[in-house]
Amino acid sequence: MVEWSQSLQISIIGGAFIFAYIASTINFPEKFNNGMKMLFYLFTIGMVIVSIGMNYPILAYEDSALLANSSVGGALNGIFIGLLSILSALVLLIFAFIIIGMVMSIKERKRREQYGDSD
Repeated sequence: MVEWSQSLQISIIGGAFIFAYIASTINFPEKFNNGMKMLFYLFTIGMVIVSIGMNYPILAYEDSALLANSSVGGALNGIFIGLLSILSALVLLIFAFIIIGMVMSIKERKRREQYGDSD
């Protein structure tokens, strides 16, 4: 790998740690608190996906023989594709949980309006 790609990857992972720290410590008003925290966590996951995915084009550009006909090429292709597919599945799972949470929140709000708060 080239020198600038390592520093770029380290800075992206460091930024992901910063976004995760912000998401875990910041407090917004109660109405927006969970949504904003989830947004920071999604930024964190996106930065991790970018830091993993950026290695493949850099390796292909610097030494295409490493990824093409060598004995390591198939393994590297499989590793990058596997990592990206796992992280993409995690992002889709998080979006599914967000949608389920929104639906459950709307149902809870309707139940409270209909029956009132239970003490």
